[in-house]
Amino acid sequence: MKNLICLFVILFAASVFADIGPVNRSITLDNAGAVQAGANESYFVNVLNVSNGALVDGQPVVLDTTSDNEFSVTTSASVGARPHCVLNEACAIEKLCECQIRGRKSNVQFDSTSAVATVGQAIYMSQDNAGYVGSLSAAPAATDWKLGVALDSASSSGDLDVFIDLR
Repeated sequence: MKNLICLFVILFAASVFADIGPVNRSITLDNAGAVQAGANESYFVNVLNVSNGALVDGQPVVLDTTSDNEFSVTTSASVGARPHCVLNEACAIEKLCECQIRGRKSNVQFDSTSAVATVGQAIYMSQDNAGYVGSLSAAPAATDWKLGVALDSASSSGDLDVFIDLR
């Protein structure tokens, strides 16, 4: 009986302490309850690069439909493809890499061929260049897949600060 009570106390204490810190969360609070500087609610998945070349940090990728699994990715074969995630690191061929599906990312590869990005505007897979995100110059069609929202403006191609929401 003594062992049973001791086990119950240990299990209860473990569950109480497990919820104090940032368990399975990325936003942390200080002792006063304020959000700590640099806190960012982000979610990641691991993906396998099965494309024909290395991929760069910030590049949106799509599922490789020939692999018949949920983790093999490649660059989009066509513009406007459905995004799976945005790489959070450079990724060599046949390497397992971290890929972001939700949260702020400051270096998403942006293509300004069709339209510039404005703050708060929806960001989609590029309609002009595969492997990039872009803004739409017209209303989105049924085949346009939203990747997130622009947090900065951009009038030329390059890195764009985006809140990714692919969950």
